[in-house]
Amino acid sequence: MLEIIVLNAGKGDSIVVAHTGEDGVRSFGVIDSNARDNSGIAPAKIYLQKLGVEKLNFALLTHPHADHYTGFLDILETFDPDEIFIYPIGLLESARFKKLGEVYLPFAVHEDQEIRSGAQEFIRILNYLSKNKNKVLELTGPFSLMHVTGFSDCVFDVLLPFRRMKGQYFESIEKNDPNILSSEHPNSLSVVIKVNYAGKSVVLGSDASMVSSNDLIHWSKKHNKSVSSDALKVPHHGSKGDNNSKTRNYYLRASGAEDYTPPIALISANGTKHHPHSDVLSDLVDSGIHPYCTNISQMCSGDVSKILGDWTMSKELRKIINLYVDDTSHTHNVPCQGDVSLCIKPDGSISVSTETGNTCIFRTDLKSLFK
Repeated sequence: MLEIIVLNAGKGDSIVVAHTGEDGVRSFGVIDSNARDNSGIAPAKIYLQKLGVEKLNFALLTHPHADHYTGFLDILETFDPDEIFIYPIGLLESARFKKLGEVYLPFAVHEDQEIRSGAQEFIRILNYLSKNKNKVLELTGPFSLMHVTGFSDCVFDVLLPFRRMKGQYFESIEKNDPNILSSEHPNSLSVVIKVNYAGKSVVLGSDASMVSSNDLIHWSKKHNKSVSSDALKVPHHGSKGDNNSKTRNYYLRASGAEDYTPPIALISANGTKHHPHSDVLSDLVDSGIHPYCTNISQMCSGDVSKILGDWTMSKELRKIINLYVDDTSHTHNVPCQGDVSLCIKPDGSISVSTETGNTCIFRTDLKSLFK
């Protein structure tokens, strides 16, 4: 059995991959680890410790953005993974690797606390990787294999990034580019993998950029390759700039088969900055795809602050609004599905369970209320 658990990690990503073999032995991996809401607490650590996990088979850091790595060092130090996979960082090129650390050093004393803590965390991760080079492997695609111990009946295909993307990253390092922390360019380095098991497949899209996805589509047509997965962890938290009908059609299988069941879209976001974007959600729904969002999106929520001044409102309603809605921050970091677990059984059947069990109008869950 294979389980892919997209954890409620706020605006970032944190995914646990769990495999149970025929002998009952369980294997675990972690892909990215955001510490939710800058709390310093890694949801993946809490989740794994509840299961009694003491050691990981692998850990993967997909790219150098803080909302994917702020809890990653905690995972490495707590669970001592057998293998560490990482985007093309130039670890074996000592001069460039040292230069990368030097680029981050000024930010480690930045006046902005979020920037400062993010840079310090990344430098600590670099130090850990440098001390554990023997079990670190950099990943590039397209369609190369990621060999993972303990997952013998699974196949991990590395779809992205293209090898050439690391050259652009190194160029930024050599230039001491101060935007290396905040720009979205590192998204082009995102490691995207396709996990295959029991005749089914799931694509974990990290923060893959639209440019990278289009390059992969072009390459696949040229080399007669196809992805057509049964489920997709939607790239870049469901952003409009990195998702459209073309990428959706590429990553997810098409309808039409007699045994057709709707593909599944998993979205890790906290509802802010249009993540996930309403256009992306609408496209998924219009295509018959079932979305599962960790947190409430702006499309599903509303700003009720304007009605709080209505003197005709009952005390009971006002109490409910004040209890559940923060009308000052206007954020939407409210759990919708919470942790989302996708399970593939050895017979190929797929099921999805969620932490909250909340209904969703986009998946026609509401039909169950009228039975």
